[in-house]
Amino acid sequence: MIAQIHPYKKSKKMHSSFRKKRCFSLFFLAFLLLYSTNINCSTIETETRKKNMQLSFSTLLSFYGFSTKEKKHALEDIMQQANILLENTTAYSTFFSKKKTKKEILTDIITFVQETQEKFTIRFADRTNTKERWEIAAPQWMNKNKKNTLKNLTTLGLVKSIYPKNKKPDVICILGSTAKSMAIRASYLAFLLENGVKTGSIILLTGERYVTKNVDGSENDLIKLAKKLNKNSYKELTEEDLMRQIYKTYSFYKKFPTYILNTPAGNLPRATTKTTIKTLITWLKKHKKVKTILFISNQPSTAYQAQVINTAFQENNYTTIYEVVGPGVEQKNIMSLVGALGSLIWAKTPDIIRKLELHPNQQQKEELKKLFAGYTF
Repeated sequence: MIAQIHPYKKSKKMHSSFRKKRCFSLFFLAFLLLYSTNINCSTIETETRKKNMQLSFSTLLSFYGFSTKEKKHALEDIMQQANILLENTTAYSTFFSKKKTKKEILTDIITFVQETQEKFTIRFADRTNTKERWEIAAPQWMNKNKKNTLKNLTTLGLVKSIYPKNKKPDVICILGSTAKSMAIRASYLAFLLENGVKTGSIILLTGERYVTKNVDGSENDLIKLAKKLNKNSYKELTEEDLMRQIYKTYSFYKKFPTYILNTPAGNLPRATTKTTIKTLITWLKKHKKVKTILFISNQPSTAYQAQVINTAFQENNYTTIYEVVGPGVEQKNIMSLVGALGSLIWAKTPDIIRKLELHPNQQQKEELKKLFAGYTF
């Protein structure tokens, strides 16, 4: 079937972790850790604005979300596996720990993004490469030590489920994607609604994208759906068509006011998360009572999409309260997980450069332009 639904597995462990109230001491400890991390980043941001301030790359990694020693070690290990850092070299004593000037640290950031795009994200290393990620074979290093790499990716927060803190958002928004990912996201929404999350309405946020055979479904299944929707060819099917069909299979269908927001591709090959958020902002300005949003994504893309959403809100000068959640990874594809890590690093970098007021020279501007088309530094 098209977009066959794989119900989100509701194990005893999952129900327990979702429903169980945290004891006060654990909650307080977590609060202190989060508070100290935020204060640390804020202090670094303020201090780095000083002209002669120096900082280490290890300190800078906190802005990427890798604030603990465990996360930094996990990233270091993956970088070594990918040959971004030389074998048998301790990253903290060479690349990470040495304090550098703002110009030097920006050069390191550029190198960091270039290397992770080439070794992690792969598809974007060669901008002339028109292959989609599912058409590319995983490089040898990813298959060399899968167990250890998976452990590191789990430490970095790309594998396990992300649960909502706010159980009563004004609106819940399912982000568009491939048929399989949209089905996973809709299933997770059903799980949340069954376990105490309440909302006033639901948004299906899609973009103009035509289906891809064997990614959104088999040719046979796509043909059947096209006939059902009175389309001449399965090639006329869009992401919006798939989202509508998936949504109709769930018990929460028609139980909530539902809005389908579809974004045209415009001058792009397809609509992106950023352009669909711009469409959402237009909708939000007409629905001023909506103050809180819960976005539904899925791992390993949750943190990446949270950053893209944050950037889109900033660029459009729109402020709202939101969080991005999603179910954990069931089929652990190492290439997909490592690619998501590379995408997260790429997405966070422009905001970090802006926050720390790292002003690039002409050569650095040229390098950044190659990495971040359409951004101004």
